Amino acid sequence: MRRLVRTVPETASADKTAKLWDSGSGDLIVSFPHQGEVTYAAFSPDGARILTASADNTAKLWDAASGKLIASFGHQGTVRSAAFSPDGAWILTASWDKTAKLWDANTPTDLARQVKQSGDNTARTNSSVSMAGSALQVESLSDIASGLQFLNDGSLVAVSEERRSQLTKHLKESVQGLGSNARFIQWFISTGGDRTVFPASNVKVAEWVDNAILTHPNLTEEWLRNALVFLPNHPLLHLALAGFETDSRRADFLCSFGLARLPKNSIVCTRAAEMLLFQHRPELALAAIDKALLADPADVPAQSLRYKIKDAMAR
Repeated sequence: MRRLVRTVPETASADKTAKLWDSGSGDLIVSFPHQGEVTYAAFSPDGARILTASADNTAKLWDAASGKLIASFGHQGTVRSAAFSPDGAWILTASWDKTAKLWDANTPTDLARQVKQSGDNTARTNSSVSMAGSALQVESLSDIASGLQFLNDGSLVAVSEERRSQLTKHLKESVQGLGSNARFIQWFISTGGDRTVFPASNVKVAEWVDNAILTHPNLTEEWLRNALVFLPNHPLLHLALAGFETDSRRADFLCSFGLARLPKNSIVCTRAAEMLLFQHRPELALAAIDKALLADPADVPAQSLRYKIKDAMAR
């Protein structure tokens, strides 16, 4: 059991709970349940929230006053430790799944506060996103993300693509009036390469993928396929994946697909040529490097690579 020294102490235990106690009387104030052993518990810097970590593969954020769950942060293994940043804006979790993850601690808090303030977080409309002042109906985000909606009798029904498009459209139109959550909503409803890496970032997914694929020669197949979900027409992703294909026909298709979509950009085309040369496809590499030199005839690295490709073809 880990005991925290605070005016109002908290304990974490193998009984699957963390507990908050009155240090004067010793009375239990509130209990925070998990589905597995609680390995860690801590107050936020302002004392308003409590963070717990557990063997149930989650860390959870709680309201210290009411004991209500604010947010849950998932892993694929036991979460051994969790911590707030000094300003309380971020949460870091560490797990036996061999990862540490950084989470935005404010977004779930703000959304939970909005639902409470709206006074009607169970109401739904069939034609628009419901707003109460600046409070967002979080259910609309759930409908968009999951494609499912709860009826009053507790049953689940599918949300049509038309309905999800309507909700997204209304959110886009209303996002300017959402105050501090505007950035989160813009991030949530953006798609593909237009989405930033995470809500507080200014780096778009497309820019991040470009930087990685242009500078890292040893990207894994899993990474490439995950990136392809966001950028299905990115030519370099298809060319890189061709190198992992064991079926020659599929590899040929990926190369043709990628080559046909190369932009008029010498840097991108040169990287494509490097990939194809590495895959022992000098003829295709030559086509890519010629596109690079067509975009920028004075590109010295492209000129050097072309000589290297011609040399490989002559062997």
